[in-house]
Amino acid sequence: MRFGRKGPKAQDPNVAEATALPMAASQARIDAIDQLSQEILRRHLGRGRRGLTVAGVSDGIGVSSISLGLAAALGRVGVNTLLIDGDLLASSLNTHFDPPWTGPGLAEVLRDEVDIEDALDLGHGPDLAILHAGAKGPDGESRIFTPRFNDVLEWGLRRFQITIVDMPAATRSTASFHVARVTGYSLLVAGRHISFAQDLTLFADQMRQVGAEVVGSVLSG
Repeated sequence: MRFGRKGPKAQDPNVAEATALPMAASQARIDAIDQLSQEILRRHLGRGRRGLTVAGVSDGIGVSSISLGLAAALGRVGVNTLLIDGDLLASSLNTHFDPPWTGPGLAEVLRDEVDIEDALDLGHGPDLAILHAGAKGPDGESRIFTPRFNDVLEWGLRRFQITIVDMPAATRSTASFHVARVTGYSLLVAGRHISFAQDLTLFADQMRQVGAEVVGSVLSG
């Protein structure tokens, strides 16, 4: 996994592709996600790393689909995985489930309305737990920047082999930089024929500036 070449669009064929939805996905897309999961196993987990922030250059390029697909693929091969939906403003992760999750989530945990373990969605296999975004509140995503969120993330890093955090686009929120700094590592997503290579390079540079190592990039679409 690496960044695309300089040019008008990010089209480097060597960048790992992943567009798969875990549900109703084509076999080719499932295979792409499985390939990405093997890269994460080898290059990330194989080096003792336990946290990963998945963030996109812009909205609508499949960040949540990739986050969920990656978490599900790791869970299928026995990696004890926690997926956290960190988009407290406009989450789309829940739309991939039928029926959607209606229980509490990260927002309620951060407001101390429920314990973390009582907010986990455990209905997707023995090695996958999901902490959905939960109900929107008047404080929006401001609680992402509090010590309470750091506590939640540290709990996940201790309890699970890998904790993946699905974050909103950099064009809409700075929260992805904060979370990536805490996890220490980030996987960047760009849209094929949508995102510019220069934007992806800038995003990667910004991640490194806040102290988050970029483990790779993915083209979707």
